Amino acid sequence: MTTPPSIMCAFTGVGDDDISAIMIVKVFDFRVELLSDREKRVFIELGRGQGVKATARAIGVSASTVHSFASNIREKMDIDSMDRLISYGAIYGDAVTRFQRLPQRPLE
Repeated sequence: MTTPPSIMCAFTGVGDDDISAIMIVKVFDFRVELLSDREKRVFIELGRGQGVKATARAIGVSASTVHSFASNIREKMDIDSMDRLISYGAIYGDAVTRFQRLPQRPLE
């Protein structure tokens, strides 16, 4: 992947995988911002491969509430299936984790 010069200037010393993570987070952020804190947690937990029951236990709600959250997430993010929600949650959760590990320094 060739990185545009403007991105290289902003992220000097950051690898291509990290730049990919940054780009993924930025692409998803505008839709993830539509989610409540609990919906974000459900989105990421399901993306980690947690089932509905495990996700429900992790956040202290019933399985039917997780299903309701998942339905809300799909509607708010315009996701057409539960499988795709899980895939997007996995991609986003991994990218956020990598993004948070990057050194935080202001752009010059």
